[in-house]
Amino acid sequence: MLTDPTFISETTSISETPVADAAVRTPMTRRQLLRTMAAGSAALVGGAVLAACGSTGSAPTATNVTFTTAGWPFGAMPTKADISKSSVNKAYADSLQRWLNKNPGVTIKASSANIWDMQALGAAVAAGTAPTWYPADVLGGWNPPLVLAALARGLSADVTDLVSKYNIQGELADYAAVWLQHKKVYGKYHIGPFAVNAGTGIYYRRDWLQQAGLQDPKEDWTWDDVRKYAKALTKGKVYGAGFEAWGIQQNLGANQQGLFTTVPSPNTGWHWRYDYLSKLDEWENLVNLERGMYFQDKSMLSQANWTGTDAIQAFSPQEKTAMMLESCIFMTQWPESATNVIQLATKYNKPIWEVVGYQIQPGGIDGAFGASQSQMDTVAFEPHMNRNQTTLAKAFDLYYYFILGQGYIDQKVALWQSTKDLHRVYDSVTPLKTSFLHLPGVPGTIEDAYGTQYVQTVLKQANIPLVPQPAWYFPPEKNAGMTNNAMSDANNALLYSQKDIKAIYTNLQNVQNQQASTLTSSVSSTDFISAAKQYYSAHSDFWQKYAPTFYANQFQPFYQQKILPALGS
Repeated sequence: MLTDPTFISETTSISETPVADAAVRTPMTRRQLLRTMAAGSAALVGGAVLAACGSTGSAPTATNVTFTTAGWPFGAMPTKADISKSSVNKAYADSLQRWLNKNPGVTIKASSANIWDMQALGAAVAAGTAPTWYPADVLGGWNPPLVLAALARGLSADVTDLVSKYNIQGELADYAAVWLQHKKVYGKYHIGPFAVNAGTGIYYRRDWLQQAGLQDPKEDWTWDDVRKYAKALTKGKVYGAGFEAWGIQQNLGANQQGLFTTVPSPNTGWHWRYDYLSKLDEWENLVNLERGMYFQDKSMLSQANWTGTDAIQAFSPQEKTAMMLESCIFMTQWPESATNVIQLATKYNKPIWEVVGYQIQPGGIDGAFGASQSQMDTVAFEPHMNRNQTTLAKAFDLYYYFILGQGYIDQKVALWQSTKDLHRVYDSVTPLKTSFLHLPGVPGTIEDAYGTQYVQTVLKQANIPLVPQPAWYFPPEKNAGMTNNAMSDANNALLYSQKDIKAIYTNLQNVQNQQASTLTSSVSSTDFISAAKQYYSAHSDFWQKYAPTFYANQFQPFYQQKILPALGS
């Protein structure tokens, strides 16, 4: 099977490993992140139907084709009223018109299809009513293995030849090129890249650190350091940190809890069993660190029922917390966004880097890491276009134009010319192409907009090696799997109570193993064993290369004593 849902929930980032997700949730749902990265873009504009008019002379031969868009990854032509209201809309309209002039006969219509709901999108694709482009990740409910399974079933057109023709792999930045290789399904591409998110880190009030006589945290800081910073920054009504439940368990993910607590069991129906007690001492120490912040130091603001924006709003604009753990993209959102930390710079009339700093979240014991990893969001193409390669080629060309080509650049330059605001021009530290970090025609770089420390930190974060993921090795699981209820209940008890930690983990282990005993995998034991051997061998190679101390002290004993015997090796 491709994965166990205990590893990867429906809110899981496409880049997170089962190791991280067994202990934590992602900071926001993938839907929220994808929408956030697109927020403020004219690509979200719906609007009137526009048919390109053919011209005479040397103009291209008209190809009569109609595309539909639900406003993502780009929209239909804005109305005249919309254009008059916004420089963003005008920049997009001008750019779209240039492409249409070169592609006579193409008509683009706005669609009301719900492309953000898994069931609705799947039904539309099956019925042939889906828009021309839609987020591939929704096809699998943001669950990486389910996404790949959906693509394998043909829910997006085969664009392998077009990816090659446009040399997509060669044009991408290294951190994006690595991800694209993992998006193949049986050697074929059914997607195009849309955006790369470097992952999560800790934002902190640099001005408050300086007032407290503290130095900025370094890349090699630990979760013990986080606790010390939080305690030192707690003053009056301000908490040193404000984390959601997923955030205050990132130290478990950094120590690869999911890797060690999920063990192959190929002779059972579900092929997996759960073991939280073998390394209980380690989990107890990590949980007690978080409990110490919450109960003893009273330096952490957190609630079990917090939504995806509560921790963000506590940091900015409410200024109730000095640190928050969130996606790196929150620095570069559209300036008017309710969750943009740029608001703090505006409030104090200072450059953002004098008010807010950012650091990669700490790793784990012996050099372990992986709680935060980069992720790539992708674009799917309506599969019925497989029947008409000319239509598919046009759809891909328009996609390329706006995501990787001149259309992207033209809009950004137009935004600069109309706003003179670098924050509106540069909305990603990890664009698909490194050349987009300094656009021609824009007198300034992304570092001028957000500061060198933030930009260089995020770029370094984007290049953190990707920990091997189950989705890269296991066949698709067709049968329904585990629920996350037991894990959620356990996490709340671990974080927001002082109940006995061993008792909580013992109950979680018993419940999950009982659930697993009632399930049957669609994957044969033989195929499971073959995939598992490749998966754990990849982990062995990975940790030897990138964290040799962690490999020697933590992974190798686990691999030799538990994994290899379980797989009959």
